[in-house]
Amino acid sequence: MGVSEKVIKAATKGPEAKKVKIKELGGSKNHEFNVKPVSLTITCKGELIVFGQISHHLRFRTDDQCWFGFKKKGNTISPNSPEKMVVEKKEGGLVKTITGKLKPIGVAIGAYYGVDVGKYFDKLDEHADKLSFLDMDHGYEKAIKNFLLALSKNIKPPRSLTGPGITLYQHHMFGGKKLFIKKNENIKHLKTVGWNDRASSLVATIPEGLKLEIFKHDNFKGSKIEFGCGTHYIRDLKIHKLGDEITSCRWTKA
Repeated sequence: MGVSEKVIKAATKGPEAKKVKIKELGGSKNHEFNVKPVSLTITCKGELIVFGQISHHLRFRTDDQCWFGFKKKGNTISPNSPEKMVVEKKEGGLVKTITGKLKPIGVAIGAYYGVDVGKYFDKLDEHADKLSFLDMDHGYEKAIKNFLLALSKNIKPPRSLTGPGITLYQHHMFGGKKLFIKKNENIKHLKTVGWNDRASSLVATIPEGLKLEIFKHDNFKGSKIEFGCGTHYIRDLKIHKLGDEITSCRWTKA
């Protein structure tokens, strides 16, 4: 299938694997990816929910990013096609490199000659997705399809934990110091317990009838992740765009 055991292990158990090769679905061409460990939820109904991120590694250019998700119960997978498993994509390549990493250099050169070029970079970035055909062929998407097919067939639910509450960990992969927050303990600012912007991974067990929300800002504001009934394993909060950025949390009725 062109998806090695190393790739599946990185996704299901971690740690992240960098520059691993995955073949295009139905082809022989390989592409290099950085594969992060997925987040897993076992719902109270016994359904496994998978959410993860895979990055298409590009030399000298900004990587392509893909976020994906699917559900599995027994051998039934939903959605059953890899195209529909893709939640979000961000094209990298040449255009994103010019408007990202190289922008400060371009602005500095423009300033030296007395020209404000920042607006031109912004305009280019605005149309980056339409210009992505300049970067590469999109064969890497066929490799992602291959990866998702293999992952959805091979992934299995971990053993569910007992005891309601949430455990925050200092490092990803449930490493470093940890903080346990019991059921119905609302915290307006984690600074009060010495944990502001420190959590990199977590395990949360939510009983039936309740839900838990964790927020980027204090007083339950900003972007958030919501957990329903079940056990949730998030090995790297960066996948959810809240790595080292959790500031408050609260329990409410479902």
